[in-house]
Amino acid sequence: MFSTPENRVRLSRGVSRGDCVRLFSGAAAGRGWWEGLAPDEQFFFKAVALARLRPDLTLTKLAAAAVLGAKVLRAPGDVTCAAMPGKPVSRGARRGMKTGALPGHARLAGRRVTLHSDGSVESARCAAPAARPFREGPGFTEVACVCTSPACTIYDVAAAFPLQESLVTINSLLSAHANRHRRLPPDHPWYAKGRSSAHLNASAVAGILRAKSRSAFLAQAEKYRQHGLRLERAAELYAECLDLVWQNRDRRGVRRALLALLLATDKCESPGESLCCARFFQDGYAQPVMQPEIYEEGSGRIRFRADGAWDLRGGAQQKRRPLEQELHLTAGRKQILLFEFDGKIKYEDARYMNGRDKGSVLEDQIRREEALRGAGYEIVRFSWADLMEPGAVRGKLSRFPVPTRRRRPRRR
Repeated sequence: MFSTPENRVRLSRGVSRGDCVRLFSGAAAGRGWWEGLAPDEQFFFKAVALARLRPDLTLTKLAAAAVLGAKVLRAPGDVTCAAMPGKPVSRGARRGMKTGALPGHARLAGRRVTLHSDGSVESARCAAPAARPFREGPGFTEVACVCTSPACTIYDVAAAFPLQESLVTINSLLSAHANRHRRLPPDHPWYAKGRSSAHLNASAVAGILRAKSRSAFLAQAEKYRQHGLRLERAAELYAECLDLVWQNRDRRGVRRALLALLLATDKCESPGESLCCARFFQDGYAQPVMQPEIYEEGSGRIRFRADGAWDLRGGAQQKRRPLEQELHLTAGRKQILLFEFDGKIKYEDARYMNGRDKGSVLEDQIRREEALRGAGYEIVRFSWADLMEPGAVRGKLSRFPVPTRRRRPRRR
């Protein structure tokens, strides 16, 4: 609910009684509806509310990512934004927001968000800034949000936040911005079926940034990129992000940004899978092949698809025949470890349940795991509790000879 001359008194009384939650001065939400939202959903609506109240502000970092359709692992309390030059934000109006200067590399994008009275939300691209900042009608409110471009948002998030938080948002934004676009052809240099053979560490990131030219920088970044990409628009967006890293190679946070980009991919289908990749890197393990497809021998039909897979063979065998994204359901494949992330989405989201109830989905998961283990695959499962508990991921993977990434040797 936004403040107007007609409902200003009603909104103020609702906040005083505790029936509403004040988001900003001039914007409130019903307490029952608001408390039923997840933290990242609350953050999204706060960003949209700020864009409605202050069309002169530009949403940045996580606020821009939320409006652009990305997932946020830990929603902050304040909405990040930047004021237009010559229009500073008064101290009294800063409650609930965190203002800063717009970076020099920033490009603006527009997102028109339509909020319906039944709680549904529609989002589409628009000009930035839009000719009409907002429009209201019976049962809906349409807000034109001005934010940083997807590439600028990815770079800013990667440079400002820890890896486990930034990678979730980056992968989500790559997938959301490239949704329904064409797939990359298999012969495209960025369409990698397996993972990179180069071992990524802090010294490798520093060496990439010491490149003498842009072409040498891109060649080194390609060498250490850990995952492939599936969609054309994701590849274009990824290239824009690498250009921003090269332009800001002498600025603070660029090493953190490059590391996150080298681990980024549009293949992660949930925030949990992205957080798994971050934990694997932090615990010293090599990155798995994401979303491997397991075919039936002879028919060529896709039988299963796992969240990720590691090759457990020795180094020489891996070099002769690296693990690809297409696997075959054959017996005796004890040398491949599949990992699965157990999140709530597969048991609650209608897009993944395909008309089944929760019990049927669970039974299908059990039969699927039995078939894979019967074919000789090893399987390890992770939950949100495993990812949040220090040492839990390393404890589960220590039972298998999972390949590790090389670390910088200590100087004597």
